[in-house]
Amino acid sequence: MRILFLSPHMPSPLKGRTLNFVRHAAARHELHLRILASPFEPRTGDATAELTALRPRCASVEVIEVATPRFLAAGAVGLLRGDDLRSAWTRAHDRCSDRLQRQCDRLAIDVVHADRMRVGRIAARLGRPVLADLPDCLSWAMAQWSARARGMRRLLYAYEARRLRAYEGGDLNALPAAAVASAEDGRRLLASGYRGRVVYLPGIIELARDEIPVTTAAAGGPHLIFHGTLYYRPNVDAVATFVREVLPLLRRRFPRLTLSLVGARPRASVRRLGRVDGVRVVADVPHVAPWLRAATAAVIPMRIGVGHSQKVCEALLAGRPVICSPQVADCVDATLRPALQIARQPSDWLAQVERLLEDRDGVAAQARLGPEAVRRCYGADAVMPLLERAYETAREAWGPPRR
Repeated sequence: MRILFLSPHMPSPLKGRTLNFVRHAAARHELHLRILASPFEPRTGDATAELTALRPRCASVEVIEVATPRFLAAGAVGLLRGDDLRSAWTRAHDRCSDRLQRQCDRLAIDVVHADRMRVGRIAARLGRPVLADLPDCLSWAMAQWSARARGMRRLLYAYEARRLRAYEGGDLNALPAAAVASAEDGRRLLASGYRGRVVYLPGIIELARDEIPVTTAAAGGPHLIFHGTLYYRPNVDAVATFVREVLPLLRRRFPRLTLSLVGARPRASVRRLGRVDGVRVVADVPHVAPWLRAATAAVIPMRIGVGHSQKVCEALLAGRPVICSPQVADCVDATLRPALQIARQPSDWLAQVERLLEDRDGVAAQARLGPEAVRRCYGADAVMPLLERAYETAREAWGPPRR
């Protein structure tokens, strides 16, 4: 199969879904990667290294850049036209449609993989079957953000949720198939008015095998870890709430307990959490695997649940016990849930940490259920057939754009 993979960002470990789809699809098919790059996207060493590694795997790779003035002007026009924030900025690449169309014709492309909703408008112009890889119902996610926010931010998120819902029930219908990472995201997308075919497509979850030692906590004290992108609003909400409501309770019971917040590009509000006793913010580590393996347990206290939880899968692959909120447990395959410890309120978190330390053998046996279940549900051998079926679904459903 000849695939045009259209992405709005550089493949990197921060964009694991994109990176792993490109890696594995390129190994099985003729994949042409096109990156519609933002001038404001950080060009990290990891992203550059990954792009260099991908070039020989892909049939072709091209980074399509735009100048900053054009990017900003096109985004402003998009917002005035009623675009959601994500889609507005991709208008800077609209002029690339004809060029991409000619490439599709010359390369005899069979299907276009539109990586995220924001490139859907451009993909719809290419005269080819398109799989829109969402993977979340963004209007539902934004509505949850609004429910957790206050003041002007609450109003802005609610307004953005309405714009996203209008896109999902409107222009997104030009694309014949959409991939989502959970059944609930699929239901929410259809409720927004999308009339194409919705397919379930989890991400491929893999964990680096390096064993670089890391310095963790004070000797003898439990060491908890939260990992994820530390600028992403649901993650920021989760760690701020945990440090404010749960950590004091844990520290009173276990004075030497420490919490590491490990992830990329922490917001200023997250960096300030590092001033709290027992909290350490670890920014931009090359690989999270050593930090997970060195921890007593992973905590995932998300209050906003969409898609499926990569954090859970990575922690289980590292062999760590996972304590998480019900919202997180609901976002993973049912076969993984027996490996999880659920905490609904601060007293539950304390009880689960106490159990973790008092029944280490029992908790370790519970955690051992995880790695094989993750590989079975989210390994490349399980997910790639789903991706290939999704491409076939897009090809079967392709026809004149639905209005």
